[in-house]
Amino acid sequence: MADTWADGVGIALDPRADVAIGVQLDWSIRAAIAAGRLLPGERFPALRDLAAEVGVNHNTVRAAVAKLEAEGLLETRHGTGTFVAQSAAAHDRQAPLVEQAVRWAADAGLRARELAAALDVAGAEAPKPDPRAEERRALRDEIALLERLVARLETAMPERLPPEDDAPAHGARLLSNDELQAKRDALVRRLAAVQRAIDGEPEAEPETAQQRAKAPAPRRAPRPGIAPA
Repeated sequence: MADTWADGVGIALDPRADVAIGVQLDWSIRAAIAAGRLLPGERFPALRDLAAEVGVNHNTVRAAVAKLEAEGLLETRHGTGTFVAQSAAAHDRQAPLVEQAVRWAADAGLRARELAAALDVAGAEAPKPDPRAEERRALRDEIALLERLVARLETAMPERLPPEDDAPAHGARLLSNDELQAKRDALVRRLAAVQRAIDGEPEAEPETAQQRAKAPAPRRAPRPGIAPA
């Protein structure tokens, strides 16, 4: 019979390991949830009691629980305590990665702790994520959709329209956000031109990059009560 709640769910920490105690606690709780030793809705002991059971500082336990709560694995109910979230398994993105890493370590003859220490060091030196990466992904998705729409409409035309002089080449590798935005804008203009051709409307004179650059910026409407200059 388990002596403590932590023993019963398999939370065991090694202060001599290369991996930080807080990280060990995080992984142990994740592993207990993934293995079904901690079930959705199960209540944790008071965090101070849990800290005493596993022999760590109360703040270390509180930080680990807060991280897991932010990821949707745990939930704190005011005045009641900390519980395993009902959708904990669905929110845990790390468990499958950890399981795969453990298999790779075993195949390579490494101990899991050695691999964890190496990953911890490598992660500290990893470059910071590009804050505009999400914008690039959204632009690429929009470009792919526009290309499909243009290709579908052009099949209904007896003759393809000539490409814009300054439009990025189809299939060109676009790396910067500005290049992607230019490609997106060119596709929007081409989609409009194809639609006009299908509808039998006269084709608008294509606008060059120089003309677009010289176009005056639209004037802002004056605020109420202020006469325009």
